[in-house]
Amino acid sequence: MVNGKSSIARLVRTGFVSAQWKFPAETQKRILIEQGVPEKRIIEEKLEDALAMLRGDEVLETAGGFRALGGGRFAIMGAFNKIRGAGKVLVDCETGMRSDTNAVDLLNIALAKIHGQQTAASHEDAVERGKNGADVRWQPVREARMGLFEAKAIWFDTKIRTNEKALKRMKGWKRRSVYEEFGPSGRPPGNPGGKRKS
Repeated sequence: MVNGKSSIARLVRTGFVSAQWKFPAETQKRILIEQGVPEKRIIEEKLEDALAMLRGDEVLETAGGFRALGGGRFAIMGAFNKIRGAGKVLVDCETGMRSDTNAVDLLNIALAKIHGQQTAASHEDAVERGKNGADVRWQPVREARMGLFEAKAIWFDTKIRTNEKALKRMKGWKRRSVYEEFGPSGRPPGNPGGKRKS
């Protein structure tokens, strides 16, 4: 103690928010305030101003870790390099992860949230979740598309005079997928008769 006052300076908490897609600045600000960061010490959008407010060993706090730094890897790494270049540390106020010790984890979590990915407990869980997602995504396509047997019968039906007319009857099939699946129909090329369009 010096002159009746503590010689240990109290660290003043400083927060940083930046509006991101599906993570508005108001939400980030609310989280920081709930975690004890004073509202008047929360800087919006200008990282350089937030870094200038930090003194000594003070850290910059964010909600959502690196997610507040940008909308993609390039923006996040640019902001992270500014923080590291200034000799400062970013701390996620919710998890307590620090940019000097947990930078990779903070980046992975931020990118997963930005891209709408869920984090899996293990590799096996991630593979299983991926298989389930693919089944769900392709189900409407499978249901909307005519069956393989029916489509093949229409494609090689000699009573249908043009490939265009055959394709119109094949619900959900595109020209490229038909050619990849069945090959040429055997119909002669060109106008099958009638008046020529001029």
